[in-house]
Amino acid sequence: IPCTGNDLTIGYTYLRPSDTDSAVRPAGQNAFIELVATNGAGLPIGTLANVRAKAEMDLNVVDVEAGQRFTTGAYDMRMFGALRYANIDYTLESAGPIVNVVNTAYQKFTSNFRGLGPRIGVDGRYCLQSGFGLDANLSTSLLVGTVDGKYDASEVAGNVRNVGYTANNGSRNRVVPVLEAKLGVDYTHIVDRCSKSSLVFEGGYQVTNYFNAVDHARVVN
Repeated sequence: IPCTGNDLTIGYTYLRPSDTDSAVRPAGQNAFIELVATNGAGLPIGTLANVRAKAEMDLNVVDVEAGQRFTTGAYDMRMFGALRYANIDYTLESAGPIVNVVNTAYQKFTSNFRGLGPRIGVDGRYCLQSGFGLDANLSTSLLVGTVDGKYDASEVAGNVRNVGYTANNGSRNRVVPVLEAKLGVDYTHIVDRCSKSSLVFEGGYQVTNYFNAVDHARVVN
């Protein structure tokens, strides 16, 4: 906002990490995993000789911030209040061939969180030379939303689901605290001194923790 130390900032963050792994039964053992799902007689579908698994998460975050900047010498500090919306989708899938059976055992766990709430924090910068600077950030949020958890296990022949079991936790209200910290360096390129326009490149480390944002479906027998 011209002629003031105030600003209005809109930020969007997208992150999609994933990880895959596999396990093979030890030599000399018939199998090492027993399916949770059961057939009509209440007996386990079968056991697995090996398993392939993949975990994946989608994180979408939108921040709308109102900030106030204070500058003293080489120090530049910005305090802000904001509103944050977060969308977290988590999926864990595993599959493997059933021992002595042509079919494949498939298991999938999903958790979905949607939350909205206030956010406060502070940005700090120490100016070095030639446009470089040191950056630090600390913020916290309190998100109110819903979380859905679901578990699915089945025996699949081709694309046909022969036997299956599903557990759904349903939608639950949840308050999720968030802590976030950043530390790094930046380079600022002045575009227009009259309008105080600049282009800033930042690099460093960021740590964010969403407390209790993933729900686990409880499966018994």
